[in-house]
Amino acid sequence: MAFMQKWVENHWAGSGKIVRKPLVITEFGKSSKDPGLSVFTDIDNLARNGGTIGGSLVWQLMAQGMDPYFHGYQIILSEDPSTDVVISRQSHQMADLSHF
Repeated sequence: MAFMQKWVENHWAGSGKIVRKPLVITEFGKSSKDPGLSVFTDIDNLARNGGTIGGSLVWQLMAQGMDPYFHGYQIILSEDPSTDVVISRQSHQMADLSHF
């Protein structure tokens, strides 16, 4: 967890100061084995504090019946509606921040 947070912070700082482009956090997932993952919270905090976060892309949205592709990080919205709420809330928060 600490490694992930440090990695995101370092890339966030570099995107604004060196590259001068927004950072998009992509292909991250939430394993049921790791209940402490807070990527959306970290993204929201960094976006509010510096504005160089452009958004995020979760990994991996799946539909029921795609069991052969499951690897522990799949998200099946119909099986976990609270995840749908979290993703929707994050999307709206990022859209609100884009107006600043």
